Amino acid sequence: MAAMVISSCANQKAHKHHKKKKHVVHREEAEAQDTIPAPYHYKYKMEKLTHADSFQIKPVYKVALILPFDLDSFYPNRSAIAFNNIPKAVYPALDFYEGCLVAVDSFKNTKVNIELNVIDYSNRHNFETIAAKYKLNEMDLLLGTLNSSDARVVADFAKTNKINFVSPVASSFVPEFNPYYLALNPNVANQQIKLLEIIEQKYGNELNTLVIRQNNAAEENVASASISNVMKKFAGAHPVELILPSRTAVDSIVAELDSIKHNVVFLASNDWVFANAVLKKLSIVANHYPITVLGMPSWINHDNLKNAVGKNLEVLFTNSYLLNRTNYEYQRFHRNFTNRYHIRPSELAIRGYTTMLLCGAMLQQYGARFNYFMHDVYPLLYGKLQLKPVWGKERKRTYIQYFNNQELEVMRLNNNGIQLYKAQ
Repeated sequence: MAAMVISSCANQKAHKHHKKKKHVVHREEAEAQDTIPAPYHYKYKMEKLTHADSFQIKPVYKVALILPFDLDSFYPNRSAIAFNNIPKAVYPALDFYEGCLVAVDSFKNTKVNIELNVIDYSNRHNFETIAAKYKLNEMDLLLGTLNSSDARVVADFAKTNKINFVSPVASSFVPEFNPYYLALNPNVANQQIKLLEIIEQKYGNELNTLVIRQNNAAEENVASASISNVMKKFAGAHPVELILPSRTAVDSIVAELDSIKHNVVFLASNDWVFANAVLKKLSIVANHYPITVLGMPSWINHDNLKNAVGKNLEVLFTNSYLLNRTNYEYQRFHRNFTNRYHIRPSELAIRGYTTMLLCGAMLQQYGARFNYFMHDVYPLLYGKLQLKPVWGKERKRTYIQYFNNQELEVMRLNNNGIQLYKAQ
């Protein structure tokens, strides 16, 4: 286990002037509107978000970047790191980390002051031990983790210690009650909600709904009860879950289709070969059954699925990563990244860079509780961000379950390829 501290500190004299100015502006905003959530009614208890909590701007913010490098499982000792190739399993965390470092470097000539503490954590280890060792309870922000199980553990710690935790990538973890959890990339359930809203507006709510997946843990997780409950809410009846033992078993799908109602098929698979087989079968029968297929965000990387889609089959999926490579900001980042690491930035490197830029700017502008004030739509290198609370209700009281990015693009897959969906 290792931790590393990286600082980006600007001129303190300039910062003090900036701090005073920002503090005044924020108090004026607070007094001008009653929409600031103080108090919030949380589950089982009530907390107050005071102005002092909200608008206190610090000279330096401590940020813990928590990523699953899991170096202990690959290297028997520290000296072995220098003489061995980097295992492929480390690349996702490493790419995100490298993107974050480019962002931290860009802060050096600004008034954004970040002390970045890099923590190696995977769920093979005890997080409470790591948190105590590196004093994570003293952090102003927790950022990172790239899988659902790690996100759950860190989110629980964030809630206990009242520290915002920014989760940058989609996961199946959906907190029941955690206003300190900020999901920059909505989970699959939220993405399906957006698609089903489009379906109901277009076809009404008399739908025949199916969930199709393979018999493995990954796809079972995707098509979990949360997805079924979402589809039940919109369709008025619990969807049929069709678990296919192999890619050759697609003929059994036809028996579950309805020739009168509109059929909505959630194809809960990131396996593009399996998806291709299902789409081909549905395209054949789409002349006789009205069908809309709801796909997965990962399909954006599989343009070749267009060859399986017939002209009568409607295929929609959401996407939170739509990169404009001609954008000046992206080109500047690409140049800085390639000059530093001598490789092209991956999607996770771009997400790391953008996430760190966003968090740094929000900390400097609003303080550690910045999620309560991010009402605007913020442009990212790969899309847009608008954090809004997801509300729960209990005994006539509403409370924040967590904060979630509401900005998603809806894509349409047809035999011409992948295009932005435009409502008719």
